[in-house]
Amino acid sequence: MTCRTPIPSRESERRGFVESNLSGVVMRGVHIAGSDIDAPWLLEGGSVLRVNGIDVAPFVEAELNRRFPGHADRRAADPDGLLAAWAGSPPRGHGLTREDPRVG
Repeated sequence: MTCRTPIPSRESERRGFVESNLSGVVMRGVHIAGSDIDAPWLLEGGSVLRVNGIDVAPFVEAELNRRFPGHADRRAADPDGLLAAWAGSPPRGHGLTREDPRVG
C-alpha cells in the first residue's frame, strides 16, 4: 500500500510508532535525524534496512555482536550451542552485593 498523504511536521514531531508493522515502508525526502529504531526481529529472515540505498542491517548486527557477548551465538542449533552462548554473557546481578537494595 502506498500512502502519498504527507504528515505535517508539527503533527509528527516527537511522535512514535509502538508495536507497529512498518514493513516495506518507503520514505522519500523525510527528516529522520534523532530517530530511534528498536526492532529485535530486524535481522530475522534475511530482512534488510536500507538507508540511502545501503543495507545497514549487517552493520547493526556487527555492532550488537560487539556490545553483547554471546549475541552472535543466540541462534544456536542445539542445547550445547545455547549453553556456550550463555556462558559468554555476564551473570545477572554481576557486581551486586547482598547489601544492595536491589537484591531481594
